[in-house]
Amino acid sequence: MDRMIYTALNALTVNRDSQISQAQNLANQMVPGFR
Repeated sequence: MDRMIYTALNALTVNRDSQISQAQNLANQMVPGFR
């Protein structure tokens, strides 16, 4: 049971971090010199 909770929370964390990264990329795509 604990292992399932840990796995689910880890998946949520990875998903959140991915969404944050994508949001930052979208917000910065018009900034000169980005990427």
